[in-house]
Amino acid sequence: MRKVFIFSEFPSEKDPAAFSYIRHRVEALKHRFHVTVVTVSRERPNKNTVVTEQADGYRVITLMVKDLGISRVRFFYTEYMVNRLLKSVLKDGKPDLLETHFCDFYSWLAFRQCTSLGIPFVLSEHASYVGKKMKHAYFGPKIRRAYEGAAEITAVSEFLAGRMQKHTKRTIQVIPNIVDTERFSPARRVPGPFPHMISVGVLDEKDKKGIRLLLGALRRLEEKGHLFTCDIVGDGPDRLALQRLCKTYGISKAVRFKGAVPNDKLPAVLNRSDFFVSASRVETFGVAIVEGMSCGLPVVSTKSGGPEEYVTKEIGILCGHSEQKLAAALEKMIRTSGTYNRSTIRQLVLERFSGAVYEKRKTAFYEHVISTYRAGGKKAT
Repeated sequence: MRKVFIFSEFPSEKDPAAFSYIRHRVEALKHRFHVTVVTVSRERPNKNTVVTEQADGYRVITLMVKDLGISRVRFFYTEYMVNRLLKSVLKDGKPDLLETHFCDFYSWLAFRQCTSLGIPFVLSEHASYVGKKMKHAYFGPKIRRAYEGAAEITAVSEFLAGRMQKHTKRTIQVIPNIVDTERFSPARRVPGPFPHMISVGVLDEKDKKGIRLLLGALRRLEEKGHLFTCDIVGDGPDRLALQRLCKTYGISKAVRFKGAVPNDKLPAVLNRSDFFVSASRVETFGVAIVEGMSCGLPVVSTKSGGPEEYVTKEIGILCGHSEQKLAAALEKMIRTSGTYNRSTIRQLVLERFSGAVYEKRKTAFYEHVISTYRAGGKKAT
């Protein structure tokens, strides 16, 4: 089997829920390739070293970089050490291909080392901030070189590909994200006394997941006399402020903040819900939404990019990004959630975002990139 290195953020013991979708990608490919994940950590502050661990069917190599504790030089020192350690790992491992997830995860270092060692380099993008990063005085030129020199560039949605296309003339392949459909599967639900919805996302101060918007919409439902409960799964620096806002809005009894839930525990929480709600400003794909769909949940989502590509009228309701429009969509879903065919919702996920579909699509993609590179055409497109 060919050797593929994935250079990316990855779940850790400290934060097992973060970047779980990258792990799902790796697990889908481990039967087709010898997969090695390469990630970076500053958790061991006094030593620069490489730690290798064997997971279930793949390796995880962590580049441990000493944290100098001096903010002005920390990044440059980390960049220097990551470059040195990555070069050593690639020279020893001799992969047939390296794929970096996220342009700002030292993509320029991976591109530099792959070019030097004759390894095809693939850059896969997930984040909406790519344009901002490309305009950055320091990162911008480096990221643009990685973009222009990559053998192939991919995006997780047509929406994101469109954003990326504004910054490069390269062809961008769309390879959607993956959902663990075995883990996220429907389970028998005991109906509660009131309609129950769930939202999943980081509670950050910039409110990227639109939780403040959601709470405002729920206040409107409360004022109209609707009875409901809502679980908000996730944690972050804005949690206390959001809880105070619930008290101000008079919806504290209806809204429950569940905190961060490990990925393996999340299906049980989803399966206690009648439907999923996303109020995000921007979703390049919407992994949490599709995980809910994999459990058979209908969806209410703001028009935020990625969801428009799969939330059809058979799946749920799309709405504008305002309290009034979201409240109207929620009100309609409260009335109609029981009429959706949950098997149909799950089937869409199985056909488009399952591990089997991803494995087939990605295997063909990798083989094309490697064969084109070896034939002398370093860029596949």
